[in-house]
Amino acid sequence: MTVEHPLADDYRQRVVEAVHEELARWGIDRFDVGAMANRHGLDVDAIQRRWPDPEELILEALAHWPGADASPPDTGWLRT
Repeated sequence: MTVEHPLADDYRQRVVEAVHEELARWGIDRFDVGAMANRHGLDVDAIQRRWPDPEELILEALAHWPGADASPPDTGWLRT
């Protein structure tokens, strides 16, 4: 069970965007919360209070991945 810790929406967004950049650059296998926080000027303690498990942070970031909620393009109707 995750205990919710309040985090300002703009700071939460900065963290999620930093995770996006880190995953795109390093991949999930090399993802490190402390290194990400240092590179992006974020507070590692605040991040770990809100997301004690790095997997939870990654899952939240993936749920908000740019374009993740985009619908597939409408290419017309295909008849068979």
